[in-house]
Amino acid sequence: AWFDNDNNRVSINLFMRLQSETLEKMRPHHRLLIGPWIHTGVYTDEQQGELYFPGAAAYYQKREKQFYDYWLRGIQNGQDETPNFTWYQMGDNAWQTSDTWPSENTGEKVWYLHPDGKLSADKPAGSGGSMKFTANPDNPVPTVGGMNKRSNYGKGPCDQREKVETHSDVLLYTSPVLDEDCNLQGDVKVQVFVSTDAEDTDVAFRLTDVFPDGRSLLLRDGILRMSLRNTRKAYEFLTPDQIYEGVIETFPVGYTIQKGHCLRLIISSSN
Repeated sequence: AWFDNDNNRVSINLFMRLQSETLEKMRPHHRLLIGPWIHTGVYTDEQQGELYFPGAAAYYQKREKQFYDYWLRGIQNGQDETPNFTWYQMGDNAWQTSDTWPSENTGEKVWYLHPDGKLSADKPAGSGGSMKFTANPDNPVPTVGGMNKRSNYGKGPCDQREKVETHSDVLLYTSPVLDEDCNLQGDVKVQVFVSTDAEDTDVAFRLTDVFPDGRSLLLRDGILRMSLRNTRKAYEFLTPDQIYEGVIETFPVGYTIQKGHCLRLIISSSN
């Protein structure tokens, strides 16, 4: 599931290994289905976080029955003709299929951070400038939704406005209102250039879909400890006021930000 804390990147990578490393006669029969749910959400209702995905659970249960009827009862129901990948494209609220992941019609999309708080496909002029904040580890930016099991933090796509975006130590970068749909399919990563007056810091990001009514619903988040930016085997502490590059990775996603919405990136030092 897209908001399952059990790590859909591992599931996707494992599926690709099953296609190439299991017994040859088994390889054509593997299938992967990814839905819009939180952990165990497929067994509850259609609301996940603060969004609704009508019919998603019913479709999963239909496919689950098809699988077992085919393999355990010998019913010829078309299971072996289903595509390798089936996923729920959130935003479009529709199931899509492909024999590869991401599907063949995708490519890389790059957005840039501007010092005036804009998020744009255009590069900033000159050196691009900078933005800064003062982080207080004793008052961290709270976790609100995402790929969590614990209900007290919220689960799934939750609004970040009240508890996250109003925090004193966050930076907001927002795109112009989109004049066409923006399809996200695959991995999300954020490249940052960081300077700090401490010997170490975390850098966290949250990617949100900003609705016309102002809701800023979490799609993906990630965090990087800068002293582990190159390897997790040894700390490489920072020299204050020098600039360091770091790449924050997170889990794959299938989500369409609709025309009339905005894309927002929230940067902080905690989550």
